[in-house]
Amino acid sequence: MPRRAGVSLPSEEVMRGPFPPDSMARKFGLDTLQASRYQVSWDSMMAVSRPARDSLHEAMGGTRRARGEGYQREGERQAALMVHLDKELAKDQDHFDGVIRHILTKDQWGDFKDWRKRRRETAKELRRQEMIDGGMERRGGGRQRDAGS
Repeated sequence: MPRRAGVSLPSEEVMRGPFPPDSMARKFGLDTLQASRYQVSWDSMMAVSRPARDSLHEAMGGTRRARGEGYQREGERQAALMVHLDKELAKDQDHFDGVIRHILTKDQWGDFKDWRKRRRETAKELRRQEMIDGGMERRGGGRQRDAGS
């Protein structure tokens, strides 16, 4: 049976949800009304997406356990669920972006998009590096061996 490529892990943003209100207000200089509207929208988003985020965490754990115990098919089933939930949460995030775009000023929205893009690129690079490092350890290339072994 051909080996399938690994499923990439969901981003931190998908796992944790949107930027918390207190941090958002400080980072982007939201006034009181904007901060209040963002808080209400964030609370709603977190409540609506909590079941999917909880299921995503469970699927990630199920994938690791199944594959670690040699249950490849169950691992693949859990990985497929992970991909589905990741897409569902990404849609929720897109909807949330549409909501907050109307809360922020044009300049704040631009600053937020630029900041988030840099943050996503950094997170993606870190995940890529972790995958490389993890792959090296599994192949034995990440550790030095004793000369006597």
